[in-house]
Amino acid sequence: MKQISITITLLLTLISYAQNPIIDIEEFSGKRNAIENAYYKDINNFMDPYIGTWVYTEICPLTGNEIVYFKIVLEKELMTNYGEYYVDTVIGEYQYKENGVELRSTLDNTSQYYHGIYSWGNLLRKSDTYPLCSDCPTNERRLHLIIRDWVRKLGGTITLKLFVDHDGQPAIEGFIYGTGVLYYEIDNPPPFFYMIIPTGTFIFKKQ
Repeated sequence: MKQISITITLLLTLISYAQNPIIDIEEFSGKRNAIENAYYKDINNFMDPYIGTWVYTEICPLTGNEIVYFKIVLEKELMTNYGEYYVDTVIGEYQYKENGVELRSTLDNTSQYYHGIYSWGNLLRKSDTYPLCSDCPTNERRLHLIIRDWVRKLGGTITLKLFVDHDGQPAIEGFIYGTGVLYYEIDNPPPFFYMIIPTGTFIFKKQ
């Protein structure tokens, strides 16, 4: 009886894998070309070095006071269910302050679906994909994520690049771009045109 039970378990496992083929996430190009029931997995663990808490600070050279404080917290979610397929994803939250005043924060977010930072489509970027990276190692991948200002109902893109060492600490370079309104009716302009978080490059240090 024990042998029969083991055999049945093995067969069910094989059937499960057959129904959910595991594909390298770098083959994932979006819903349109996704294979039904496939699991697009981060096989090479390219996402793992980015997971954790990272902080950018800008200090006034004259007063020594903190001008900008920007904190991001990133997590990896395995086998996220998108209905017709599964994908390893990265989600996160952030806090942004200027001169000690918090202007935006999603750190207390409890929603399962709406995050301050999240991945959409193919989140891994090679050196020859936009934004181009001439000094990126061939065996490294950048993260291509969406960052949202839910108050102003706007979003942009944040691309993260690894630093092996920055002033003695692990760090990532974040490049935020593409924020703002794509189009609007002349007689019905939106209340805001840009996220409260500015575009540009930020060096986040590991906490």
